Amino acid sequence: MTVHDEVCGMDITPEEAVAKTDFQGTTYYFCAERCLLRFEEHPGWYVAIKPGSGCVEK
Repeated sequence: MTVHDEVCGMDITPEEAVAKTDFQGTTYYFCAERCLLRFEEHPGWYVAIKPGSGCVEK
């Protein structure tokens, strides 16, 4: 099974992921720490933010 790094677009397996994070009940996997940091800075740039989640983009 492969997963999609939402930041850079790379397809990786969860076992290959360098980093992962949970956001709004979904686990996202990343090929590099840099991709994780970019995602955490602005998650709404990469995935839709669920209404009423309390998450506000800066």
